[in-house]
Amino acid sequence: MTVTATLSSALANDISIGVSSTNGTAEDNDYNKISSIRIAAGETTGSRAIDAQEDCDTADETFTVTLQNAQSFGVTVGSPSSVTVTITDGDTSTTNLCDLTVSGSTSAGGAYTVLALSPIFVGSTTSYTATVANATTHAKVTPTVADSGATVTVDGTSVTSGSASDAIALSVGANTITVRVTGLDMATKDYTVTITRQPVQSANANLSGLTATTSTSSTGTFTALTLSPSTFSATTTSYTATVANARTHAKLTPTVAHSAATVTVDGTAVTSGSASAAIALSVGANAITVRVTAQDGTTKDYTVTITRQSANANLSGLTASSATSAGGTFSSLTLSPSTFSADTTSYTATVANARTHAKVTPTVAHSAATVTVDGTAVTSGSASAAIALSVGANAITVRVTAQDGTTKDYTVTITRQ
Repeated sequence: MTVTATLSSALANDISIGVSSTNGTAEDNDYNKISSIRIAAGETTGSRAIDAQEDCDTADETFTVTLQNAQSFGVTVGSPSSVTVTITDGDTSTTNLCDLTVSGSTSAGGAYTVLALSPIFVGSTTSYTATVANATTHAKVTPTVADSGATVTVDGTSVTSGSASDAIALSVGANTITVRVTGLDMATKDYTVTITRQPVQSANANLSGLTATTSTSSTGTFTALTLSPSTFSATTTSYTATVANARTHAKLTPTVAHSAATVTVDGTAVTSGSASAAIALSVGANAITVRVTAQDGTTKDYTVTITRQSANANLSGLTASSATSAGGTFSSLTLSPSTFSADTTSYTATVANARTHAKVTPTVAHSAATVTVDGTAVTSGSASAAIALSVGANAITVRVTAQDGTTKDYTVTITRQ
């Protein structure tokens, strides 16, 4: 049918009149819907065709077409603004299908599931395609004729309209299946369904190599970083490395074992055999995930944990105590300044002559740092051994060594009167 919109008078510009379609007893796939009708400048009419499609319903069907206002042009719809259309069923003879479905299975006698055809079935379209995984080895085709007097074959074998064909074995690659409809007048029409069965997909999600580099900045020169274990193995998924505090960035270079696999580093795609973008390293452990995705979707994660060493050689606390003998009772000693600061490295105290020994208790600011008192290792937060005090000034050195080897000295000078 043809829908025509007529203006009361021509306009100087092209105009588009909106069109809406409302189903009655018809369904969306029974006819092609249009959204507008164009009327050219200087013309008073414009037309668009609406074509009915073959379906499997045996009754007449209706739908309504309505014209819309075009307010921007000052055009309003007159009368009639809509029309109800009847699609009449009853072709005397047709070689069309009114429905066509295809299903697939992993075996000839297995359970079949419907496949998505492209394009969506319309009786006037004769060529369709579908793609299936390699595991799908068989297909069945169910054709339904529009004319009850027509007959149908699938790859030359008769099939009852509306019933599935026998199982059709699918080779790897394209498999073209021909559906032939023969009308009462012996006219024929062929539909084709090309099902592409994909080849076996690799499940190999291994790496064949993994290396790392580091730099002092994201744009600096990156040098090789030795991972542990030092020899790469596809079955070893965890690797570690330690870098100095000055090393602020790293790059990883993963190489996939199978060319169809893909790889990401911390979620960002990386070309196999190429370095990732620079990854900022926080002080401490940095776990970087390398994910390999095989052709069939199988995934495998490798982890590279790079520990950036701390340069923190500060104390967070420093106290002292004194006693009248090495084995005596040690009591708290007030240092000056009395409030500890990590940036203040010199402290003093004065004790009576009777106070012959002292202990110092240093606490490191970073757990990976170590500390000595007058060259003897001390556990952070614990008192040193008793230190004998001579009469006069006694300078006691507290040395903190950061994780990366950086050192810082604090001095406690205790004057015994």
